[in-house]
Amino acid sequence: MTLFEPITANITIAIEALESLHIDWHAIWKAIYEAGIKFACESKQKQNSLPLKLIVNLKSQHKSHGLYVEKKI
Repeated sequence: MTLFEPITANITIAIEALESLHIDWHAIWKAIYEAGIKFACESKQKQNSLPLKLIVNLKSQHKSHGLYVEKKI
């Protein structure tokens, strides 16, 4: 008996046990993938909106200190 035979037997038992549960692995991986894509998109949107929020904050700070003059065209 080689060193890998018991490990292979344990892996085989584990795989058979998981298969007996009849879990829809495709659906699970799809849900994880879609959640990852959603998170990445939301992170990108937040990252892109940070400069705009900074400008708005700076304008509101200047308005409150009387240093901001709004020009009407």
